[in-house]
Amino acid sequence: MKDVVYSDNSTKTWTVALEEDGDNVILPLPQEILDHLDIKEGDTLKWKDNGNGTWSLEKLQYDSDGGLTESL
Repeated sequence: MKDVVYSDNSTKTWTVALEEDGDNVILPLPQEILDHLDIKEGDTLKWKDNGNGTWSLEKLQYDSDGGLTESL
């Protein structure tokens, strides 16, 4: 498995080893990232292709009028 590198800016990165569970691959997110994005168990996350070889992870919020919306 390849390692995944997280970065919140050009000076802070995290390297995390992917974990295997049978046919599933698990991407463990460090607590610092969970805290930064205010992610809790049961939240819905969206992967966004930035088009330059990088990806962003965003927490989706539930809006009672319109369903899931991207967080600001």
